[in-house]
Order: sequence, then structure tokens, then C-alpha cells
Amino acid sequence: MQQYEDCIIFLLAKAYQAAHGHFKKKLLPLGLTPIQHLILEALWLEDGVSAGDLGKMLVLDGATLSGVLERMAEAGWIAKEKDPEDK
Repeated sequence: MQQYEDCIIFLLAKAYQAAHGHFKKKLLPLGLTPIQHLILEALWLEDGVSAGDLGKMLVLDGATLSGVLERMAEAGWIAKEKDPEDK
């Protein structure tokens, strides 16, 4: 019988949990969550991208992204601007 510790999926999940926990601790003093950090990284690579395009880039649904962007704007991490081409 194979032990869980020998299963690659189990080991990958444990490695992810450890890395994610460490990353969260590093971001905590900044007041950021891992998803917010991911958004900042994406905006650093492509500044001024629309929320829709950002969602596609990060594979995030609109409802999730909208709430995160709103909290980031309120905290001063990003500036939201209306697209002049939107009607």
C-alpha cells in the first residue's frame, strides 16, 4: 500500500501550502494579500490595463476581481480610472 507521503500530488500540495503560508506572512506587514500582490505584478508588467483584460490575464472572474480592485483602490495601492472609450 502506498503511503500518502509518497504521492506526488500530496507532496506538491504540502509544498504549495508551505510556500503560500510563508508568502502570506511576508505580505502581511504591507497589508497585501497574495491575490493583491499578483495584481500589482500584472499591472507592473502592463500598466493601465483594463479590469476585463486583467481578469483574462490572471484567470479571475469579474466578481472576484472587482472586489479586490475596489479594496486596493481604497487602500491607495491602485488608481481606478474610467476608460474614455466606455459609454
